[in-house]
Amino acid sequence: MITPVRVDQISLVCAIMKEIDQQNNGCFVTNEQVNTIIKAANIICDEFNNKVPKKE
Repeated sequence: MITPVRVDQISLVCAIMKEIDQQNNGCFVTNEQVNTIIKAANIICDEFNNKVPKKE
């Protein structure tokens, strides 16, 4: 049996924000950009958390 993958939305948002900061040291992120990051994290979490992987 394959176990579903669980992705934590808050951890993913933080990881994305950290990566953006590492690539652009000290950059300013707007509220709109944060909202876009959250939307992207939600899409990723929905894709992983709501599906059981298929055995190939």
